[in-house]
Amino acid sequence: MQVDFHVVVCRDHSLEQAHRVADHLEMEIREALGNAHVVTHIDPCEIECPSPHECDRTKGMIAGLHSPEQDGKGTESQG
Repeated sequence: MQVDFHVVVCRDHSLEQAHRVADHLEMEIREALGNAHVVTHIDPCEIECPSPHECDRTKGMIAGLHSPEQDGKGTESQG
């Protein structure tokens, strides 16, 4: 099975933060669908942020996400 999707992230997030989100989502999808091949496209948000506080809260949540790619643990083979 292949899953291909777009994830929209705050334009103020770093590339590392954006990939942490994508890696986390890919891992969750693989686990839920039995190791599916997952492709994520990262797109910048095009809307005005509701407030700097909201962006800070979201960045804090992203920092806590488990990401096998970013945490140096690799990923299981896709197939």
